[in-house]
Amino acid sequence: MWADLAWQFDYFARPHGAYLLGEYHVGGRWLYFPVAFAVKTSLPVLALLLAATSRSLKDLTQGGAQGFRQSKNQSQFVGPATPFLWLPILIYTLISLSTPLNIGYRHLLPLLPFLYLWLAQQGAGWLHGRLLPPFIALLLFISLFTWPNYLPYFNRLVGQNGWHILSDSNLDWGQDLPTLAEWQAQNPNQSLFLSYFGMSRPSAYGVRFTPLPTWSPAPEQGDPARQPFYPPDPAPGVYAISVTNLQGVVLGTNPDTYAYFRPLEPLARLGGSIFLYEVAPRGRATHLALSGLVPADLPAAWHALWQTNDVQIRWFNAATSLIWPAGQESWLATAVGSAETAAPLLQPFWPATPTAQANGYTLTQFAPPTLPFAAAEAVPMGESLTFLGQMHLQTDDSYQIVTGWRVEQATTRPLKLFIHLLNADGQIISQWDGLDVAPHSWQAGDIFLQAHTLPFNEETAVQLRLGTYDGETQTRLGEVLLQP
Repeated sequence: MWADLAWQFDYFARPHGAYLLGEYHVGGRWLYFPVAFAVKTSLPVLALLLAATSRSLKDLTQGGAQGFRQSKNQSQFVGPATPFLWLPILIYTLISLSTPLNIGYRHLLPLLPFLYLWLAQQGAGWLHGRLLPPFIALLLFISLFTWPNYLPYFNRLVGQNGWHILSDSNLDWGQDLPTLAEWQAQNPNQSLFLSYFGMSRPSAYGVRFTPLPTWSPAPEQGDPARQPFYPPDPAPGVYAISVTNLQGVVLGTNPDTYAYFRPLEPLARLGGSIFLYEVAPRGRATHLALSGLVPADLPAAWHALWQTNDVQIRWFNAATSLIWPAGQESWLATAVGSAETAAPLLQPFWPATPTAQANGYTLTQFAPPTLPFAAAEAVPMGESLTFLGQMHLQTDDSYQIVTGWRVEQATTRPLKLFIHLLNADGQIISQWDGLDVAPHSWQAGDIFLQAHTLPFNEETAVQLRLGTYDGETQTRLGEVLLQP
């Protein structure tokens, strides 16, 4: 309990960002809660509040509090509210105007019981009779019409444009993953890019997706160094974006990651908190291998070279691997000097002349070279890879090995490679596990090289065992014995 209390104090002491009327700000603004109350309180209640306030002010100017009028059947208040009701309302309103935490209408909830009692008291006389049934019927209709999307509710003053005014828990607590799963079940052939604001796991609801940048606590994020998303000109596909992320409120130093989508009409609004957008392909597909940068780092002039938004990414580590994407037009973008820092056996295969350099990055158009592997050495390794061959270099303290691979089909498995150096007794004397070319980005026909460094000792290696396995289940998918 004390730890939770300490966390609360620490949380409230931090600077907090907020979104109001289309603008992001840090800290509190006095206008925040008045606007939130005006757009998220139902219109009948607002109308009653205006009428009650007008009547109360009229009573004050015409003689002040009048007390209670006694009768045989009731004790009816006919003047302004008692201090027991209006004093908490006044105090809490003043606190809300000065708080540095502007994240949701829910922080006004302690105010509402006093406010509704005051409204009932003020309207006790003139709301009875003909006005009361229509008032109750209207509130009931609004509640039924809003169900089940009570969290993102905005009154008819703003309607569906409420997300331009407020953010965070005013409309989005990640509540619409089940609705997204239903949509995907009805559209099973649609690839889905997802930027989800919440703490649930989308996969637990059966959602299949490619992760996009989101807020840091979210589970099932993609590797931040491998984001398949060029913000000014997104790749083709369907994008499911939580509204809070669309606004950029929780994206830190990159609040405009989804600025491209903000002026567009969504393909669908799922429950009020997840918007769907469809981006159509434009131009011929281009294949791009990236190391040390993400698509957002690409200079606009480079992207313009391809005259397409269908840029299909492969990810690799330029120090220890190299990939040649399949396709008619393939490009390589890396940090300047990557070829010089690559493993020695990889360096002869790097393209010699870059097409362009900017911002510390190099862009090169290239085609697969002739690899020094005999076709007879090729060995299938499971359904996704074929082993093409290996080159090795023995130093004083290690074996430097490069293996060649061809992708036979795309995979969602977290595949890994392994290499074991074996002595004369078949015992492992050195080993390497890993893979520096991201399997989820592969396409059939890709060729890649992987460098492996295995520490070497005085014991003589007589065999080399290599293969592939599933990194999640540890299931071996294929292996072969070779001479080192």
